[in-house]
Amino acid sequence: MTIAGGPLTTGSAALLADTAAVVVSPGATLRLGGTQTIGRLAGGGDSDLGAATLTTGALASSSFDGRLLGGGGLAKVGAATTFSLGGANAHTGATQVLQGTLRTTAANVLPDAGTLTVAAGATLELGGNATVASLALAGRLAGTGTLRAATYALDGGAVEAPL
Repeated sequence: MTIAGGPLTTGSAALLADTAAVVVSPGATLRLGGTQTIGRLAGGGDSDLGAATLTTGALASSSFDGRLLGGGGLAKVGAATTFSLGGANAHTGATQVLQGTLRTTAANVLPDAGTLTVAAGATLELGGNATVASLALAGRLAGTGTLRAATYALDGGAVEAPL
């Protein structure tokens, strides 16, 4: 499904198929009215999470260079997939890497006010420096950037990038 222009608003939770491949074109907006799980997210537009959580990555690897906005969160699933973020995201909810790899392709992609969790078996790969409010690491932190957080909870994770 491609959102080519204007907003597409979901009125409630779980309206999009779990296997949906959603592309948000520049100038377009996906606006969540409730928690959604989709197969993959790509494009360069905006995704307004509202207060909801967007779960993505189970279908295939993808890149999203748009912005994640609102008070909601992002959950990355799909053990064999990589989800790349390149936009200046400003959502204030949790960012959770539950499976597979979440890759940032630039500096300051992760929201400063957000919490970041990397589960056991999952990877956060930094393509630039980032600051978050807190990090809970049970998985792997890798890449070329430096991650700064006000608080760190390290639980058996592997740190291969500067903290």
